[in-house]
Amino acid sequence: NTTTLYDLTVFNKLGMTFVAKDACDCLELTNVSKACQTLDEDEKGITKVYTLVGSQDMMLISESGLYTLLNEV
Repeated sequence: NTTTLYDLTVFNKLGMTFVAKDACDCLELTNVSKACQTLDEDEKGITKVYTLVGSQDMMLISESGLYTLLNEV
C-alpha cells in the first residue's frame, strides 16, 4: 500500500474554492490551462492572492469545478 499526500490550497471565497494548479497537481494533470478550458465560467475565475513574493493572479476553481475535473481523469 502506498499513500501519497498532496497540498490543496482552499479558499472560502464565495463558497469553497481551490487553487487550480494544486487541484491539477493532485489529479496529475500537467496542463492547468487546458484542464480548466472544459470548466464552465461559473466554475473558475482568477483572483489576486498575496504571497511571500508579492501579489499574484491565481486561477481558482469551485467545488463543482473540482468534481468536473475529477470526472475527466
